[in-house]
Amino acid sequence: MSYEIAETNTGATVKNGLQLEKNLINMFCADKAHMQTCIAAGLRPQHFSGKVTSQLFEACIKLDDQVNIFDTLLLADEVSKLAKQDMSAEVHDVFINGNMLKTDLLAVHAKTVIGRAAKEQMKAVVNQLMEDALSPAFSVAEHLPGFIEKMSALLAGNVQGRGLRTIQEVLNDQVDLMHLRKQGLEKTISTGIETLDDMIGGGGFRPGKLVALAGRPAMGKSVMAQHFAMQCAKQGRNVFIFSLEMPSTELGDRIVAATGQISLYDIQNPLKADERFEDRYSAAIELAENKLTGMYIDDTPRMTVHSIIREAKRMSVKAKPSMIVIDYLTLIETDNDNDHETELQRVTKITRYLKNQAKEMDCTIILLCQFNRQAEAMGDKRPTAAQLRSSGSIEQDSDIVLGLHRPVVYDQDFSDPELCEVLVLKVRNGRMGTAYTTFHGNTQSFMDRGNWQPEAIENKASKFSRNAR
Repeated sequence: MSYEIAETNTGATVKNGLQLEKNLINMFCADKAHMQTCIAAGLRPQHFSGKVTSQLFEACIKLDDQVNIFDTLLLADEVSKLAKQDMSAEVHDVFINGNMLKTDLLAVHAKTVIGRAAKEQMKAVVNQLMEDALSPAFSVAEHLPGFIEKMSALLAGNVQGRGLRTIQEVLNDQVDLMHLRKQGLEKTISTGIETLDDMIGGGGFRPGKLVALAGRPAMGKSVMAQHFAMQCAKQGRNVFIFSLEMPSTELGDRIVAATGQISLYDIQNPLKADERFEDRYSAAIELAENKLTGMYIDDTPRMTVHSIIREAKRMSVKAKPSMIVIDYLTLIETDNDNDHETELQRVTKITRYLKNQAKEMDCTIILLCQFNRQAEAMGDKRPTAAQLRSSGSIEQDSDIVLGLHRPVVYDQDFSDPELCEVLVLKVRNGRMGTAYTTFHGNTQSFMDRGNWQPEAIENKASKFSRNAR
């Protein structure tokens, strides 16, 4: 039994964890609103260590819509049904020995019980590892990753899911969400491209979504991912970037170039820059430090998808991410040495896992990937979601698929060399279409073109077709 301190209505302190649970049950019976306060704080019956108190909590939830107040006899009858035996004496003991708590501290008490449940789960995980370690067949390489993942999940607060809820509870959440939307306070992340925000559901990226950002080589995938990450940080959110391809120094150069609109060439070759470079560079560094405080970068190479998420969960204890960027899919290592696993199977495991983690961590995960060469055989070279390289699971598991297309890559004489089309190739709650941006290669940045519509692009399609033939 673990011990926590709680203050009763009379000012006395309660150290016994089970006593705190009894006190909470008494508060629920005094006023049903007290139970809703604790539920809103995340408290669930499975967090209670006492079997009877847990069953009483479960009975209260079941009877909530049926009665105005929780009658002790009715609760005793309900608990007896759950236990399949007479529990009247045990239930009576809870109400006889329970005390009232200060109402303004109910949420704190709920968190105390939740925290204790997490500690007990941690102890169970550690004990299981110690028990496994006694086996002659124990392998650190095999057992340690799973142990770290379980502990990281507990540290991140993922003790239990919410379980089945009534449609009334779901609709109540929906009404609350509508109020936030009307006030412009919904947890969306603007992409910095107004037309794109509108197409992917209004407001930008929503938590719990897996976004595939794809393109052929040299289309600007990494720069666009950097753009999304910078927009997230500028909105006061935390964003984790896992750069498997590019070292953090190079990524830092690009971020400074985009922040200060300074030539990347000058940053990498300062001795050749003009006399104004030093002042502009210092100003860009200061601006990036002030505006991008929520950005975290990990450039560890050869990471597995599980090690990426473990690190994200470890850091989320200090800074909960609203966005995770992974650059990019092909460089993610496998978790085992299964020589018989195909590329299709490997990618499918990765995308399914990331989809689940986006929902569990309540954040947007942006996964960079490539289109196959079939895209270049198209008449106008514009890719489709079906041309995602390696696996159809990328299209299937992603909530949003974005493709980048720059006509100048295929036609050096194209009349609008800075044009970059952001193609919405799949979206679950929005509309497909194209958002137009300007790509500044020298400063590694994108600019929104708003409602700009091209007229000359369609005229180029015939030229692409002739080249394809």
